[in-house]
Amino acid sequence: MDYNYKNYTLSIYTDEMYSFDSADNKNSYDIVYPNGDYIFRQANMAICLKTNYQVIKSAILNVNSYFVKVYEKSIIIENNQFWILLANEMYCFELSTLHLLWKRALDISTNLAIYELDNDFLVHGEMEIFRVTKMGDIVWQFSGRDIWVSLKEKEVLKIEKGKIYLTDFNNDEYIIDFAGNNHIIS
Repeated sequence: MDYNYKNYTLSIYTDEMYSFDSADNKNSYDIVYPNGDYIFRQANMAICLKTNYQVIKSAILNVNSYFVKVYEKSIIIENNQFWILLANEMYCFELSTLHLLWKRALDISTNLAIYELDNDFLVHGEMEIFRVTKMGDIVWQFSGRDIWVSLKEKEVLKIEKGKIYLTDFNNDEYIIDFAGNNHIIS
């Protein structure tokens, strides 16, 4: 998936053929971020920073999940930094260098979307909702009776008028204020 910011294009995709143990990979990257937490299935995510269709910096990142999907709402870019959700982790990179500033595991399953919330972020995980600072600190987290996905056309998460409206898989509805205080409305 490609994201445009100022005069940059940030391309993020899975490189299934890359092997961290090989010297003869088809693709090479400027920066390699292996994952020290070995699990059986892992995904290799390529990050390429381009300007005028030319790659100016590239990185490969080993992620603790076999299947990682990048969505439109998986990333926020601002002030020469970008925050991205990959599987159950949130990463912060310096945009111009692709230097990894920090990473943090959030949802035990997967993170689905990231939204700006005042000077922080709201992360929509499958199991929990998180308010996270731009430095990666968890301000609060909230879980409902069931997972935060819907098989129907119903919107699972909506931010409106200082409130966060949530609907879980069972169609139970919740309202959370920005401080994390909540109540069930149905």
